[in-house]
Amino acid sequence: MSGAASEGVSIWKITSVVVLGSFLAQIDATMLATALPVLTGDLKSGIATIQWVVTGYLLAMVLALPMAGVLVERIGSRRLYLACYAGFGTSAVLCALAWSAESLIAFRVLHGLIGGLMAPLAQMMIAQTAGARMARVAGYAAIPILMGPVLGPVLSGLLLSHLTWHWLFAITAAVSGIGLCLAMMFLPPGRRNDDQTAKAVDWTGLLLLSPGLALMLSSLDRIASAAGIVMLAASVLLLTLFVRHLRRRGSAALIDPDLLRRAGLRAAALTQFLAYGVNMACQILLPMFLVTGLGRPVAEAGLFMAPLGLGLLCAYPVMGRAVERHGSRLIALSGNAASLVAIALVIAVAGGVMDPLMLPASLFLLGAGQGATGIAAVAAGYGSVPKASLAGAATVLNIAQRLGGPVLATVCGTLLGWLLQGQDATVAHPHAFTAVFALIWITLALCALTARDLP
Repeated sequence: MSGAASEGVSIWKITSVVVLGSFLAQIDATMLATALPVLTGDLKSGIATIQWVVTGYLLAMVLALPMAGVLVERIGSRRLYLACYAGFGTSAVLCALAWSAESLIAFRVLHGLIGGLMAPLAQMMIAQTAGARMARVAGYAAIPILMGPVLGPVLSGLLLSHLTWHWLFAITAAVSGIGLCLAMMFLPPGRRNDDQTAKAVDWTGLLLLSPGLALMLSSLDRIASAAGIVMLAASVLLLTLFVRHLRRRGSAALIDPDLLRRAGLRAAALTQFLAYGVNMACQILLPMFLVTGLGRPVAEAGLFMAPLGLGLLCAYPVMGRAVERHGSRLIALSGNAASLVAIALVIAVAGGVMDPLMLPASLFLLGAGQGATGIAAVAAGYGSVPKASLAGAATVLNIAQRLGGPVLATVCGTLLGWLLQGQDATVAHPHAFTAVFALIWITLALCALTARDLP
């Protein structure tokens, strides 16, 4: 086998191993949503308490994000990923052995802290390994990760129809064990800084950024309540203090401010923020539009949504090669233009100008456009920093992703709730959605402006 071919095989082996871990973390985030009614009965707990099995996991994933770069510097990427696989499997076993709602929530928080490290670490290791082929490899690697949230509830429902909820975690532990063995075989030795060159841990930055992010995401689900407003205010205060701390501490800060001065990374992070916001807002609002706005049955709404996911799945592997050939900026702008056309068609349907039968085609176009923009932004973000700064870039890009979705989804949901307030729930209201989709179109227009700065 030639050197180039051997290197290609090595890249795909490493990518498969790290993607499996990220896929496990993603699928675990959604699989328990189906099991909540079962857990409520088995653990004799109210739904308000048991929902923290899901919420605690998601918040813990956000809390762990800023730790990825620090741990890679001190442990090395290979050792850290091996530890993540081992820890993820062990915490899954603990979840399976939980004896109460409180113990399950505690173990799920531990599970989420470890899972939160796997996504940025996977992206960083792919960027280290793939180099100039980052866009192509990331395009294929994104497919199983995209399928995680879709497959989670499906697999959970199938398992729960035959087995108890404990088996959900037992299977996760078994797959984690397989991933650990593969990682030991295929992952190359990772570099780590020794005690003299490793940057001191910025504990102040960690104590400001991690809780600030978690409070921000948690407040968005409760924004209509006094508690949600207080949490949002607290998160804004913590994040403001973090920015001031970052400026004062300079290169010794948790995130090197010099990274944020890189135009390519900054543009990629903003593009990711806006693109993921549009993705999540559409995934939440489009089914509501089909059912509430157009009066379609729930089962039919699910079929109408399928082209959106199909568009994403088709775009990711194709757009990786396109980014290598034509550059991130052109592909991102082209994908964003396709998304703008798609949302314009959706607005036309909401306004009664176009037949709803056009929706599947427009949603496929939207998925393909968003896939192109996402791959281009990821490739540009990692390609704009030196290898030594990949861990910091992973932290920045993943924070942008995690915040973008909930922020725009919450704004759109709040606007829709205000427009539908006092309306008869038994009557379709397609025009109420026109303003919401117009807001999404404006967000895409802003995304086009940020994508212009991509390399």
